[in-house]
Amino acid sequence: MLWCKFIVVAMLTLGSLWLCNTKFYDLPPIGKFLSPFHGCWQNATHTDANLALSLPNLTHSIIIQWDKRRVPHIFSQDDQAAYFAQGYVTAHDRLWQMEFLARAAAGRLSEVVGPKALNYDKTQRGLGMTYAAERSLVAIEKNPISKQMLDAYTQGVNAYVASLTPSQYPIEYKILDYTPEPWTNFKTALLSKYMAWMLTGSTEDLYLSRLLRKYDFTTLLELFPIHTNETATVIPHGTTWDFSAPVLTKPEEIYVPKFPGGEEPGLVPFGNGSNNWAVSGQKTASGYPILANDPHLDLNLPSIWYEVQLVTPTQNVYGVSVPGAPGILVGFNSKISWGVTNSYMDVLDWYELEFKDDTWAEYRYGEGWRATAQRQEVIHIRDQAPLIYTVFYTHYGPVTVNPHSDRRTKFPVQAAMPWTGHEPSNEVLAYYLINHAQNYAEFVEGLRLFESPGQNFVFASQQGDIAIWHNGKFPIKWPGQGMTISNGSDPKYEWQGWIPHEQNPHILNPSQGFVFSANQMATDSSYPYFMTGPFEFYRPKRIQEVLANLQQITPKDMQQLQTDNKSVLAASILPQLLNWLEPGQFKANELAIFECLKKWNFNHDADALAPTVFVEWW
Repeated sequence: MLWCKFIVVAMLTLGSLWLCNTKFYDLPPIGKFLSPFHGCWQNATHTDANLALSLPNLTHSIIIQWDKRRVPHIFSQDDQAAYFAQGYVTAHDRLWQMEFLARAAAGRLSEVVGPKALNYDKTQRGLGMTYAAERSLVAIEKNPISKQMLDAYTQGVNAYVASLTPSQYPIEYKILDYTPEPWTNFKTALLSKYMAWMLTGSTEDLYLSRLLRKYDFTTLLELFPIHTNETATVIPHGTTWDFSAPVLTKPEEIYVPKFPGGEEPGLVPFGNGSNNWAVSGQKTASGYPILANDPHLDLNLPSIWYEVQLVTPTQNVYGVSVPGAPGILVGFNSKISWGVTNSYMDVLDWYELEFKDDTWAEYRYGEGWRATAQRQEVIHIRDQAPLIYTVFYTHYGPVTVNPHSDRRTKFPVQAAMPWTGHEPSNEVLAYYLINHAQNYAEFVEGLRLFESPGQNFVFASQQGDIAIWHNGKFPIKWPGQGMTISNGSDPKYEWQGWIPHEQNPHILNPSQGFVFSANQMATDSSYPYFMTGPFEFYRPKRIQEVLANLQQITPKDMQQLQTDNKSVLAASILPQLLNWLEPGQFKANELAIFECLKKWNFNHDADALAPTVFVEWW
């Protein structure tokens, strides 16, 4: 009897140990996760309110102070030590976020979560994200300043990673049951391309191409005009240009795509928007410029931004960075300040291809055939054998959908994708120069190196200057080019060079006393180059209206404008919509809603009914 009890207890004990240390589906081993010594409890009880960091292998001392909002302020006698410390403290607060985003950018999520992420990983490989990051990393590491900057940041991240024991891993690693890997300079380049894709990877080409199959291109431009007299442009209407665009060759008629893959792709929507502005001292109560910026992107927890200050003998710069990258992306130093919004310029096109056969080894170009290049992407999958995924490259760029892929895709099948993000660039050095800039001329030198993603950079200085640049590397196109899917067999659809940086739309100290942007069209139709994109129309009109009428401006006025919720769209559209209704036929509850809309002041207040009704109606 005693032996029976012993055997039963032993089996239960062994069974419990096996259950607690075995992974079921996507769940971590429960014993490992709940371990009081290494599991989630360690994360729950850890506090760092008075954190003291030990930063090894440095020749200069570093002081890091946290303010009451937990923002780190880094003081060092050397720039490289400051970037080392920035990498360390960012990893301390955001290690899993930055590493997981780097994996997402590279198409490596299957390594962590298994085959459910395989289609996502294939998509990332097909977009050429690793190809783009490799090209930019060469440019970054070719320059000694940006290489040292990135090396120091990477060393700082890895110093923090090396200091961790398994019990100290961020809780996300314990939930997903994997180990953080060392940071690399390549991962920073990947995050740069991930951000560029977030801001420039949406497209109107697909649904406009559908319309082109039903209507002619002239009708398309009437339905979706590029310019209107009502547009509040980034550069004021009537600005003159002292240059002209080159004469371009164009096809006799716009190509109508065939969508050879069968099912037409879905729309890739835009969902982000930002705003920024600077007002000169002639409009402020203090007599000095004021700059404001709201670079809002998708809501994330944690935030996409990481606030930090860097103080060295050569710089004193404060603002926000992106976890995984050194320097300050939006902020100010002791002499200048700057902010950004997305330019929304169309820098991504699609070229429908005719392949010679099912091998996709050659595609028609002009009167002959060109060979594709095949890049073998190895996708590692958790608990499974790796997958070799072939991405075909043309002189335009990658063919985003593999011939053996699932054809249910949001991208055109059998089409190549040129994108400015594939071009090698060095935004790390651009931000180094901007962070150190002491005046407008030095700021512009930094902008010359900032190529992707295209941004509206607003500027203000202690000297009293204000300015704005529609900045980036933008392709030269003939009017209408790239609005719809192009003919990859016709050389006349090629991009025909790049707009010189000094000819990008910009203005310094305009007579109106302010500059602003909210993702709208950069210029009126007088600008010599063709520009298109899904530009915003209503938000910039509201900002222009308020800034034009304000005088004796204070920072409080700017805060109120940032939280202004008046809808110019509703003010423009709703009165006409109401005129079309017949309230005499309404039921009581319908009449109440009608009266509510008639009395609405067009502000989107949280407790108001009318905004919800209007948005749903519109």
